[in-house]
Amino acid sequence: MADCCWTIRIHRKKALIAAGVFLALVCLLFFTRHLLVGWLAGWLTVQDGAQACDIVFVHGGKAERRVPYGAELFKKGYGKKIVITIGRDDQWVTDFSREYGIDKFDVMVVKAILKNRDIPPSSSVLLMDSLSTRDDARKLREYYDRTPFRDALVVTDSIHSRRSMLCLHRAFKGTGVKFYSHPLVLEEQLGKFSDSDDYVNYVIEEELRLLFYTFGFKKGR
Repeated sequence: MADCCWTIRIHRKKALIAAGVFLALVCLLFFTRHLLVGWLAGWLTVQDGAQACDIVFVHGGKAERRVPYGAELFKKGYGKKIVITIGRDDQWVTDFSREYGIDKFDVMVVKAILKNRDIPPSSSVLLMDSLSTRDDARKLREYYDRTPFRDALVVTDSIHSRRSMLCLHRAFKGTGVKFYSHPLVLEEQLGKFSDSDDYVNYVIEEELRLLFYTFGFKKGR
């Protein structure tokens, strides 16, 4: 009986030690989360530098941030055309736009930015109804099949750039097209947001999406 009680006490002690170590690790991760996320954000960023290319390609999500940056690069001569993806609206929004003969909201935003930067319609291409980063790459590949180009300067948010390059390289496998990532530095754009828990969540969410894209989709698709 005494041996049994002694064994139970040992197991309880080990359990308490394990629980204490786990709690300490949780606390450590919580209080150092901004440092860890800062490192992770750096790893997610692919920066090749600005290169003169045939096109400047802009992932159109978050158009209010990315399109002005891409337009600035285009105006500086880093591309002969600027190609921008536009997301797909809900069906009711599409029907509303058709009924009243107006552009989709995203299209209006992009056109307004390009007009403000004095970029004529003949110098821009809008790839419509994209659903994801992978879809952006597929839309660009469809454009390439119609209008070949040798290289592209890729514009997106810094944290999104590694997933962007993964999708583009898969979509253009075997074509010889070169992509150069020159992302918008998100932390500089968002200021204090980069010190917030929302930023932590955003970076972690992007890392999870990258893992899903890496292992959830077949290579080359």
